[in-house]
Amino acid sequence: MQQPYILLVDDNPKNLQILESFLMQQDYRTAFAENGTQAIIMATTSMPDLILLDIMMPEMDGFEVCSKLKENPETAEIPIIFVTALSDINHKIHGFKRGGIDYITKPFQKEEVLARIRTHVVMHQQKTELIELNEELLKTNIELEKANHTKDRLFSLIGHDMRGPVNNIINLIKLLLEDAIEEKERDDLMHETLRSIQGTHDLLENLLYWSRSQKGELVFFPEELMVDDTINEVLFSMDSLIANKGIQIIQDYQGGQYARADRSMLMVVLRNLLTNAVKFSHENGKITIQSIKDGDTVRITISDEGVGMSEDVLQKILDPLVTYSTRGTRHEKGTGLGLVICREFIEKTGGNLIIQSKVGEGSRFSFNLPAVLQISHAE
Repeated sequence: MQQPYILLVDDNPKNLQILESFLMQQDYRTAFAENGTQAIIMATTSMPDLILLDIMMPEMDGFEVCSKLKENPETAEIPIIFVTALSDINHKIHGFKRGGIDYITKPFQKEEVLARIRTHVVMHQQKTELIELNEELLKTNIELEKANHTKDRLFSLIGHDMRGPVNNIINLIKLLLEDAIEEKERDDLMHETLRSIQGTHDLLENLLYWSRSQKGELVFFPEELMVDDTINEVLFSMDSLIANKGIQIIQDYQGGQYARADRSMLMVVLRNLLTNAVKFSHENGKITIQSIKDGDTVRITISDEGVGMSEDVLQKILDPLVTYSTRGTRHEKGTGLGLVICREFIEKTGGNLIIQSKVGEGSRFSFNLPAVLQISHAE
């Protein structure tokens, strides 16, 4: 631990030499200021543990210096001991009112000087340690509250959003085992159950990523990716969901664009944005996916012509501390986590999620990825 640092302020060099000789014997670190203006500058820039401040100085006396230091939040907590030859009680009271904590009188008595300095240095260090400890405790409490909120939200989402799909799967299996349904009805139920399974899978994947993100456990592994191929891979995995609602996908790609991104995170972002677009699109609606080069980035945009959303709803959905979700045009459920996860993942790549939406006209989601100008494995 570093020895305490003490600023000595006096216009008399002889007084400074005497005080320095006392303090050097105790291995205190010292600095000197010969006037009030210099003292204020040094205190602000070097933040001493204690200031010994002479009262009787020209231009700016010790009382005024003390007042200015106490008015500044950065230096207000530095303890100040006045140094004076004055013994008038009124001067001492005036000094205490200005913010001083003690007095040392001239001529100096070595043992008294060191005892007073030692006492106030220890008190200041203990106060500083208590403040730091309180800050750590506050930070810990905030983290605990955040962890509890994460746990409660996970349990709430699992309890509410998984019960329905799981029950659908159980009921279908029971009906199949009992051979109690016609072939056409069975096919319809099978498709409905497939959607339930896909929805449950998406929910679990979102919960897993979100939980890891909240705990700081996600690891970012960027690599060079062909953007169009990644989009098409996600579209292929969502083919039945898109076809079931009769959605027309319009692909507007500026072909051959490579970007640097974490593959898993990018696929989660694309799946969530596309699922969201399908969810809020009307039957036989249209979704446009655009991928274009934009300077040193590749911009991906997903637009729908669905129900859209108000600014108020958007703010609630993007608030990680608020559990909020809306049902789709077929009353599809959601966790309220999709856009939160998308924004967090996109920000990890150094980009931003830009959302434009208008009630009754649809929504537009855009984000940028760092472009790869030269592909090392290209021919």
